[in-house]
Parts: sequence; C-alpha cells; structure tokens
Amino acid sequence: MNVQLVICYIENCIFSAGVGKTSLILTLVSEEFPDDVPAKAEEITIPADVTPERVPTHIVDYSCK
Repeated sequence: MNVQLVICYIENCIFSAGVGKTSLILTLVSEEFPDDVPAKAEEITIPADVTPERVPTHIVDYSCK
C-alpha cells in the first residue's frame, strides 16, 4: 500500500494561494514552522519505517501558477 497526497491550488477555491498549504507540508516534515516559505515545496516521500502505519507517503505540493 502507498499513500500519495497532492496539495494543489485551484483558482477561486478554498485551496487558493496564500492559505498555507506549503507551510503545513514543511512543518509536517521538519516538525517546526518555517520562517521562510517557498512558493512550492519539492516532492517529499516519507518512508514506511517512520510512519505508525508502516506505509510510505508521497507528498506533492502542486500549483497551477
């Protein structure tokens, strides 16, 4: 089993730019809130051995911009 999360920007939607999607991703992987947040995070894979469910998780921060 694999888990893939795609965090995306949809114009005029609740997921629009500036709401903190990238901040949430970076905070999840670093366990601290970043001071400088890029426009988009690189793709991140969390290996199965560090998750309680033992499932690898692939996170994609996506923006149409």
